[in-house]
Amino acid sequence: MKRIIALIITAVAMGNTVSAKIERGYECHTTENGLMLHIDSIDYRKEVTRVFGRLLGQPHTSNRVDAVKLDGIHCCDMEGVDFNRYFQWEDDGQIAVELDFPPTKKPYASGNIQIMTPRGESTIKFTRKPIKSKK
Repeated sequence: MKRIIALIITAVAMGNTVSAKIERGYECHTTENGLMLHIDSIDYRKEVTRVFGRLLGQPHTSNRVDAVKLDGIHCCDMEGVDFNRYFQWEDDGQIAVELDFPPTKKPYASGNIQIMTPRGESTIKFTRKPIKSKK
């Protein structure tokens, strides 16, 4: 009986990972001298679009994120820092974050992420780099 339950749990877990599509290789640029986000990958699942990245800022200062939008769609959850709460930048000036958005129909080749802070809005333009084939 324990083996059957373990087999069912394994099958469900594998089924959930098969449905996800992860895109990597994004270039990020901002024109303002504000908060910067470097995107490591975007995970497209049927229940959520999750952006994995790093916030970049000046070490030993504080900042706050009030809201985040991906092409006008509001972020529903953020891990790494809390919305509307100040945080302190560490020595390296980086904080790993996960941003959850409603599911999208197709992967982003490019787009904009707006980060609203008390110091103003930062717009990050991102583009997926073409994958080079190995020869």
